[in-house]
Amino acid sequence: MAFAVGPALGAVVNEFFGKRAVFAVVAILGCLCSIFAATFLEETLNIHPVKNQRGGDSALNRSNLRGMTTMRNLPSVVWIGVIAIFGTAYAFSTLTSALPLFYVPLFGWGASELGTVATLFGLSMALYNVFLTKHIISSVGPEGSSMLASFLTAVAVILSPMIPSVLGHVAGMLIPFALGWALQLPSLSQLAARSLPLDQRGSAMGVLVGSLSLGRAVSPFITGYLYKSDWLVAPYGPEDVNDITLREATVPFSFAPFVVASGGCIIGLAAVALFRSRFSDISESSSKTIQPHESVKDFGYQKMEEFEK
Repeated sequence: MAFAVGPALGAVVNEFFGKRAVFAVVAILGCLCSIFAATFLEETLNIHPVKNQRGGDSALNRSNLRGMTTMRNLPSVVWIGVIAIFGTAYAFSTLTSALPLFYVPLFGWGASELGTVATLFGLSMALYNVFLTKHIISSVGPEGSSMLASFLTAVAVILSPMIPSVLGHVAGMLIPFALGWALQLPSLSQLAARSLPLDQRGSAMGVLVGSLSLGRAVSPFITGYLYKSDWLVAPYGPEDVNDITLREATVPFSFAPFVVASGGCIIGLAAVALFRSRFSDISESSSKTIQPHESVKDFGYQKMEEFEK
């Protein structure tokens, strides 16, 4: 819901109180959330030594210390998820940071229009998460849904700057882009939960969310550098810019950041596909080799008949 409420709140604050007030509101909300977390959230991992009655460390404390080192022993499925979610997060940040650069000058949009689109994007994500994500994951599996998320994000990112119409841009944001972003993290979380024991799932989720944040952090810097590069220049001229004052600053711009972001999604898709093929091969070989002996089956049937009698 933050994706839906945040843009709408920002547009309202900007309209009535100015741009600087938006940053003040964000800072105030951040402080309030920190105070709430420090006051009401209980510590879940106590790393302080806990002495038992004999003077040694308790079993609970030893298990907590062991849990801090489980990240070093995470299986390959987690790092495959890191590649996939990093690519999707990088593409997400590329599109959201670059869209205002040509939304505003090409279409003459302001803060209210951008806030409206962002709010609709957040609402569509919420609807996808509530009504659609679970069914897609159960139908095609977490690997398939992760691959679908990478594919949808790649298509939305690469086609977005090539669509000249406002309606096409908005449809690309609300359908493939929002659905891909809504699918990726739940798919990879379920894949990690299915493949890991309980004591490693927390570390796996921390690594996945950390790589998501890393992708969103580095993307704007690279996107800003590539946006004005001299290769893959977009076919837009000064006559396409509605705002005359922004023509020199807007065109020409490059498709390079969108190509790089789409390529990151494709790399993540390929990594999950490779893992899926290897996992299916291992599962098939295991099912062929691990078969109960006929005498074991007969013994089981005999015991079941005795139980029924």
